[in-house]
Parts: sequence; structure tokens; C-alpha cells
Amino acid sequence: MRRMAPHVARFLEQHRKALGVLLCGAAATAIAGYFEDTVGESVGLALHWLELRANSAAEWLRASHPLPGWVILLAPPILILIAPAWGIISRSFWCRAYRSDAINEVVWRWRWQWRSTKFAISELLPCCPRCNHELIEGHAYSPVRMYLKCENCGYRTDYSHHSYLFELKGSIEQHVRRHIRNGSWRESKERVEDLVLSAGEETRREHRARG
Repeated sequence: MRRMAPHVARFLEQHRKALGVLLCGAAATAIAGYFEDTVGESVGLALHWLELRANSAAEWLRASHPLPGWVILLAPPILILIAPAWGIISRSFWCRAYRSDAINEVVWRWRWQWRSTKFAISELLPCCPRCNHELIEGHAYSPVRMYLKCENCGYRTDYSHHSYLFELKGSIEQHVRRHIRNGSWRESKERVEDLVLSAGEETRREHRARG
């Protein structure tokens, strides 16, 4: 045995790397086998759980409900998909009833026209709050740069931030879109009625002053 010891030591020294690889491989094989059994068991349990849930869902769908089971099952995702589109469509059609508003002491009237992918304002007209006559554009010197005047009753409103009617119309369209976004277009009828009443009161005061 003592004579064999040096030979064994020499053998181990010469083949140290190979023996290390063999030992590591054996350990890795043992560990892999353990995890294989564990993972396989976990996957099996997960598949069994899914099978049970699928069977329960199938039984629920086959059961009697006020509505068919597949309708109840598909209703939430369908509603999630439809809700945004319905909001856009409904807002577009509801706002078609919004055809006039009182902005900057003038009653503005227009029509809605479908252009490309949305409704757009068309035939935007400034109207007199006293007699509903169309107002005409006029120009003056600073500080009043332009005005709108009624040739029927003489009503007039001045503007110092716009030089031409097309510029003013662009600003009015922005007001209209803002009212649509924040929902205040629903009060447009009341705003028009208030302006008409106010203009009527002003006309009566002018007549009394002249008389």
C-alpha cells in the first residue's frame, strides 16, 4: 500500500484537471436531474390547474343564463374596444345640433359639413342680436381696427385685435371648438337668448333717450 501511494499521488497530480471536469459533470448531472423532477412536477401542476379552470369555464358557458354565456364572456372586451370610438362618433353627431352661439357680442351661425374624417364649420356668418340681419365688415383707425355693423338696425360692435373678417372667423372657430371640447356648447342657446335680450334692452333705452 505504501508503494502504491506515490503512484496514486502522481496519477492524481497528472490527471487533476480531468478528474475535476468529471466531478463537476457528475454534480451538474445530479443537480439537473433534481431540477428536472421539480420543474416537471411544477409544470404538471400548472397544466392541471389550467385544465380545471377550462372545465369550469366550459361548464359555466353551458349553464343557463339570462344571456348566452359567450355573450357575457365577450361583452367586456367588446365594450372596451367600442367605448372610445362611440365617444367620438356620438360627440360628432350631438354637436351637429350646435349651430349658433353668442361670442363677442355677436350671434354667430354656421352649418356643419363632413370633410375627410370629421365635421367642419361651414358658412360661418355674423348676425345681429337685435334683428338677426347679417352683419357687414367695416374698417376704422386705431384703436378700432375693424367693426361689424348691421345695415338694418344700425347695431355695431368694434374689434381692436382683428383687421379682417376672415381673421375674426378663425378666432370664432377656435371658440366653437373649445366649447365642443369642454361641453359648454350645450349652453349656447342660453347665451344667444341672453345676448338678444341685452341687445333689445339697449335698443329700447336708445329709443327712450331719443324720445
